[in-house]
Amino acid sequence: MKTAGLIFWIVIVMGGGVLACGYAVYRAALTPEQANQAIIEKTYIDWSQVEDDPSERLVISWMPLPRFPNGVEGAFGERIIEEIINIDLKPIFMDAQGYERRKPLMLAGGDIPHVIFEGNPAHARSDAHHGVIVPVPRWLIRKHAPVYFKMISDTDPNGWLFANAYGENWGIPTLWIDGGYPNPGVWRVDWLRNVGIERIPQTLEEFHEALRRFTYDDPDGNGRDDTYGMSGNAQAWHITFSEFFGAYGVLPFDWMELEEDGRKRIVWGGITPRAKEALEMLAEWYEEGIIDPEFVTDGMTRNQERSKFINGRVGYISQLGRYLDFEWEMNPNALKPMMAQLNPDAEIAVGSFPVGPYGDSGCRNWGSAANIIVFGTSVAEKPEIVIRALKMMEYFVANGPEVYIRHRHGERGKHWDFIDPTREYAGGIRLLEPYTDQNVWEREVLTIWRPECPLYEELLYSEEEKQHRSKYQPKDKLMVDALGKPDIVPSAPIYLSDLQNMQLTFYTDVICGKVPIEAFEQFTARWLDRGGRILTEEANELLQVRDRLYQEVRGGG
Repeated sequence: MKTAGLIFWIVIVMGGGVLACGYAVYRAALTPEQANQAIIEKTYIDWSQVEDDPSERLVISWMPLPRFPNGVEGAFGERIIEEIINIDLKPIFMDAQGYERRKPLMLAGGDIPHVIFEGNPAHARSDAHHGVIVPVPRWLIRKHAPVYFKMISDTDPNGWLFANAYGENWGIPTLWIDGGYPNPGVWRVDWLRNVGIERIPQTLEEFHEALRRFTYDDPDGNGRDDTYGMSGNAQAWHITFSEFFGAYGVLPFDWMELEEDGRKRIVWGGITPRAKEALEMLAEWYEEGIIDPEFVTDGMTRNQERSKFINGRVGYISQLGRYLDFEWEMNPNALKPMMAQLNPDAEIAVGSFPVGPYGDSGCRNWGSAANIIVFGTSVAEKPEIVIRALKMMEYFVANGPEVYIRHRHGERGKHWDFIDPTREYAGGIRLLEPYTDQNVWEREVLTIWRPECPLYEELLYSEEEKQHRSKYQPKDKLMVDALGKPDIVPSAPIYLSDLQNMQLTFYTDVICGKVPIEAFEQFTARWLDRGGRILTEEANELLQVRDRLYQEVRGGG
């Protein structure tokens, strides 16, 4: 390698560092003091002195997210980038269970890959605290991947907040484009007509009336009292009655930014007065009988809820109106073709987000900021690996759609083709046999990292998908956590899961009439006392960090 006075040192914490921590300690939630203390004992690299010789072939161990457990070394995507960037990749594939259990054991035992995908900020912060990753300054990323840096900063700069901890940047953000669109619900249009409603409901009042008629006016005409307006999902906090809370301008399980007297502050949406109003409305709807009483047990996978909609038990279902879930021909579980097959007499259509009493409407989604790519302390022996990885990321987003799609999907004519070759990009793309089989695709085409670039990705949308997103998924209806993700605050691993479970239980009990809405203030006090006050203080500190980061990454500082 070419270095000029490369300086680095490794200070082993607690006499054995991560090796001595052990699996249990590594995975344990950090105390507030640990979560907030500065990490002094860390691997330090003087990046100003590191130079990369592109003629040297570098070996890079890479642990991607556990989405493709059937991936194998030497797949198409890996081979092409190895040739272009002059690297030898050693991927570490595992499933979600392995990622959850095996990865901490590897890191605690000192088996630290060069590159690690972390799914959320809490994991990256834990890695930093335990000294298994190295900080990577933003100026280095901007220097070696300027197009990529700008793409993140322009699309969703919260990604930089995800990578920030202890006053330093610990990784490279990635994007999830679909997270930047709100997901509407779906209506049984034939039911609407059967009960005398001629247009898709637009306001909360219209939603309420349609759901009431679905419950009591025999919308399927079978003469039996066997239908409900809608069900729900009391087990998935991130989508629980999201559009109905959105009609009150509330994100009940996220941080929200408010401004009063010219000052900004962060609050937990679920303890605000408007959250109470939305909750009271849902309790009234449940008492009226228009919410399926089994919504409590519909489950995280939503299979039961989908089944109820397809089989005619409910006439409205949340979230499933996005193009990929509703009618995308590459999705075998898309709602519209599945309904046509299983219930051919049904007519369905994507709905709107209900407008509430204050003029609000919208729906929660995660936003476009996704995960964080971090670098293990193993790169200290060869820090050029970080620069080479940055060059790889830059290559995919700075060289046009052909390069981008080749890496993401493979070779045209072998792995994929345009749906309509005469329209090319305007018609969208489809996978070819046998690569429509996920297992085959993972073994032969899979890449260790599939970048998402809004400019190129939207070229791959068919005109039908573009029109669908524009009409039914307008970005101005997207509601996102003010800090990107609720677990970004340092003490989230200690308190947040307990608080979420407590809130879900309370909300469900209120909706089902087991607890009166008047208990909301006691719930709020309990939420604050059980860690919420600490989290709120940390969230407001992060608001200041976020605003400084926004100014830096968008202003060129």
